[in-house]
Parts: sequence; structure tokens; C-alpha cells
Amino acid sequence: MAGDRSTGRRSRLIAGSVFVALLVLPFPAFGQEITGPAPLVIDPPPGTIALTFDDGPFDVLTPLILEILDRYDIKATFFISTYRLPHNADLIQEILADGHSVQSHGHHHDRLPNKTRSEIVEEVQTSIDLIEAAGAPRPSCFRPPYGATNEDVFSVADELGLEIVLWTVNSADTFYQEPDGIIESTLALAAAGDVVLMHDHWASALEIALPIVIESLLERGVGFGPMCVPVPGEPKGVAPSLSRVMSLLAG
Repeated sequence: MAGDRSTGRRSRLIAGSVFVALLVLPFPAFGQEITGPAPLVIDPPPGTIALTFDDGPFDVLTPLILEILDRYDIKATFFISTYRLPHNADLIQEILADGHSVQSHGHHHDRLPNKTRSEIVEEVQTSIDLIEAAGAPRPSCFRPPYGATNEDVFSVADELGLEIVLWTVNSADTFYQEPDGIIESTLALAAAGDVVLMHDHWASALEIALPIVIESLLERGVGFGPMCVPVPGEPKGVAPSLSRVMSLLAG
């Protein structure tokens, strides 16, 4: 049974790097060459779980999650919906300063399979540019909104040098919207090697649920760490041009 679970987990579509110290490189001047992430490891290593948070940052709710994670000295991964930037760009720096990983969740949080390939490119590239403009390293991973993919989504991600990352355990926070349901649905399934999906905008429920989930998993002997942590690697291109960033911020 355990072997079936392990095999099933490996067969799901996830990609990530794990548990190396987050190195926040100085953001390069516009137009200068930047370094990209090294090749990524598939699956969290033995004994670990990756907590991931989608759809932020939110000016009130995201700091609640950061406080809880800091309390337990746990590093997580935040998949950013960049239409919330630049208004909440300062929170990107706060997430990074706490040692977490900042990755792309696209720009408008639309279902990408409903878009043309060129529209998908624009959605993903815009998110990359705004994350970099907020002072974060270039994302190495991309989680499509709703987990919705098709051939074009895979192709665009590959073209832009991004690994598509989904999840293996859904906390169902968007369904339950209250602590008990989140706790039950997460703890019933989460085990070492899993990637857990949560959302910043249900932080009011997670404020109660997340510490219980963390403490319960720690009691099981499970560790935690971020995915897709960028490390120095081969050059991947150039930083977004000043005109590109200004046009994005104006829009």
C-alpha cells in the first residue's frame, strides 16, 4: 500500500527543488544579464512536506501566514498572482526576507487553456517580469491557476524555462473556508513527500488551522521546506527592460 502511494505521488505532475538555503541575489539593472536557477529536483526528499500558498500576496492576510511559519521556523513556497503587484510588492520582500520561495501563479488568475498561445505567453511573462521588478529572483516554477493545463501551457512554460508545479494534497481551504474542514482534509492525506496546496486569502481560517496542521505533522516526524529555491546557475536571459516594467505598472 505504501509502495502504491509512493509510486502514485511520483507520477503526479510536480517539480521542485528542496531545502537549500535561499540565496537572494541583488536584482540586476534593467537589461543586464541575470542568472537562473540550477536544475530542479523532482519531489521533496524523504521525510519532508512542501507547504505552498497560492493567490497572494494580500496586505493583511499574507502576514498572518508569515507569522505562523516564522513561529515554527518553517519555510514555504508562495505562488504569486501578480495582478496584486505592485501594490503589495513590499510583501514580496517580506516573504523573501523570511527565507521563503517566491514563484509564479500567472498574472490574472485566468484558466489558461481557454487562451491562445500568445495570450498564455503574455500572462506568464508578465508574471515573471513583475516578480523580478518587485526585487525577487526570476521564478523557476509556475503553477497554472486552477491547475489547468494543456499542450500550450506546457510548451510556454518550457519555452520560458519554468517547471510546472501542481500539488498532491489539497487542503480544500477554498471549499471549507473554516478551520475544521481544512485540518481534517489535510491531515487525512498529507505524508512525507507531499506538496500541500493552501491559499493566502483564507488566512483567517488558516490562522487556526495551520498551526494544528504543522504541529500534527511535526509529531509524525515530518519536516518542511520550500520548493523551487533559486540558486546561481547558467545565465537565463536579461532582466526586464525599464520600458517593459513601466508599461506593466501603468496597466
